[in-house]
Amino acid sequence: MLRNNDQKAAELVINILEENEPQVMVLEKKRSNVVNTAIAGGGGEGHSQVTLAKKNERSTLEEAQSIIEEDKLVLHAIQELKRRPWPKMLPPIQVLPSSPDACAEATHTPKVAILFLTRGNLFHEPSWKEWFRSAAGVLPAENAALQNTDAGRNLCSSNNSNINSIHDTDIIASQHLFNVYIHAPPSFNESELSPLWKNHMIQNRLNPTWGSADLVQATRFLLWEAFRDPSNQRFILLSESDLPLFHPLVLYQQIMGEEKSRTNAWPRHFSQLDTWRWTWRMAMPPHNILQSLWRKSGQFFSLIRSHAELVLRDNDVFRGFQEYCKSGWDDDYKRWRDCYSDEHYIPTLLAMHRRENETLQEVGSVTFADWTQGGAHPRDYTKDDVSVDLFGGKLGIDEACLTPNLDRNILLEEVEKTFIRIDEMENLGNDVDSCKEEEGEDGCVEKQRARVEFLRGFLSLQAQAPPLKSTCFVTTRKFGPGTVDSMLDDVFLQCDNNGLSLLNKDVCERAVAGRIEQQRWAALAAMERAS
Repeated sequence: MLRNNDQKAAELVINILEENEPQVMVLEKKRSNVVNTAIAGGGGEGHSQVTLAKKNERSTLEEAQSIIEEDKLVLHAIQELKRRPWPKMLPPIQVLPSSPDACAEATHTPKVAILFLTRGNLFHEPSWKEWFRSAAGVLPAENAALQNTDAGRNLCSSNNSNINSIHDTDIIASQHLFNVYIHAPPSFNESELSPLWKNHMIQNRLNPTWGSADLVQATRFLLWEAFRDPSNQRFILLSESDLPLFHPLVLYQQIMGEEKSRTNAWPRHFSQLDTWRWTWRMAMPPHNILQSLWRKSGQFFSLIRSHAELVLRDNDVFRGFQEYCKSGWDDDYKRWRDCYSDEHYIPTLLAMHRRENETLQEVGSVTFADWTQGGAHPRDYTKDDVSVDLFGGKLGIDEACLTPNLDRNILLEEVEKTFIRIDEMENLGNDVDSCKEEEGEDGCVEKQRARVEFLRGFLSLQAQAPPLKSTCFVTTRKFGPGTVDSMLDDVFLQCDNNGLSLLNKDVCERAVAGRIEQQRWAALAAMERAS
C-alpha cells in the first residue's frame, strides 16, 4: 500500500497530466528514482495500474510537482491511466514448419496473403466469392511443373473437385494462390460473417479508432497471423469497402512479380511527408525516430515477406508512434498537431532500417482512392457511380498503367499462359520410376520430352512478369453496402468481351444464371405475398 503522501503525489501527477497533456514528454527511466510507472496489461481486458516508487522512503508531493515543472515529463504512459487500457502486445513471431495448404506446400507455390482490416462484415461477399472461385484449380506453371511429383499431384488433385459445386465456406480453401485473414472489432461475432469469410477471423483483435495507433496494431496482428504460414510471400492490406480491379491471376502475377513493397519509404519534399506531424519527442531513446527519416505513404500496402518480418520484430518504433503520434494541441510547438500512424509508421520504420530502396517510388499503395474532393476521407461511391466505364478507366487504370494497346482480354490471355490447371498436371509427370511403370521406357522418354518443351514455353513467358506497370493500382475503394448489387450485376457479371475480365468466363456465366434464378424466385415470392 502507498503511504498517504505517496497517493497524493500520484493523484497530483495524474491531474497535471490530464490538464496539460500536450506538454508532457515521456522519458523512460530518467526519473525513476522519484516516479516510476509500471503498466500491467490484462490481455486487452485488464486496466492499467500505476505505482509510485519512493526514493529512500521520502517521495513527497513537492518532489512530484517539481518534476513536472522542471522537466515537463513523467514516466511511461501515466497519461493513459484514466483514458483506456493499453492494447494487447504483439506476441513473438511464430512460423509453422509447413504451410497448412498441402498442395501449395508440395509444389512450393508462394501465396499472397490478403489482410482485411474491417469494422464488421465484408459486405461485398457476392463479388469476392466469384473472384476467388476464378482462382481455383490452377497453379503457377513454374511450381506445378518444376516441383511436380506423384505426391504433389495427388495432394493437389484431391483438392480439385468441381469448383462450381464447392460450398461458399470452402471456396477460398479450394484455391492455392491467396490466403485470407480478417480483423474486426472484438464486439463483432464471427458467427455474423458471411459464409465465404467464416474461419478466417484472427484471434487477437482490438477496437481501433480512426487515426489512432491502434489501427497500426490491428494491422500488425493481421501480419503476425499471416506470417505464420511460410507460403505467404506477399501481404496486401485492404478494407471491407475494397474490391479487385483485375482477374485474380493478373493480380497474383503482378503482386508476386514485384520484388519491392508498395509503400513509399523514399525521401521527398517535406510538404509531401507532412513533417509537421513529427515531434522532437519521437527522437528520444528508445524510439530514435529522426525527422530526417520521417516518411508518409498510403495505408493500404503490399509488403514483401522480409518487410513484414521487420514490422513484427519492431517494438520501440511502434511505441514511439503509440505515445506521440496523436492529434491535439501541442504546447511545445504552440499549435494543433495532427498525426496518423497508419500513414507514417511502416514507411518510416523501413527508412530507419535503410530499406527505402526496397520500396516502389511510383505508387505507395495497392488501392486506388479518389481524394479529389478534399477532406480527411476519400470519396464514397454510390450505386449510381458503379459501371464498367468507372472500373475500366477512371480508377487509376489509364495509359500510365496498362501496356499500350493491350486490352484486358489480351492481358488475361497472356497471363493465363503462365499458369496450369491442376487437372493437367497428370501430363507432366516427372517421377522416373513411376513413369516407367506406367508408360514403359520409351513412353516415359516421350513424356519427359513433352514436359521439357512445356517448361521452355512457360519459362519464356515468365520474362513478361509482372504484367502491369508498377504505377497501376490493383484494388479500389470506397464502395459501401449500397453498391453491393450494382457492383455484382453491372461490373463483375459482365461476361462478354466488353466486360473487364474480372472472372473466368464459365464462372461468370454460371453466376449470371444463378442470379437470374434467384431474382425469379424473389419475384414469385413477392407475388405470393401480394396475393
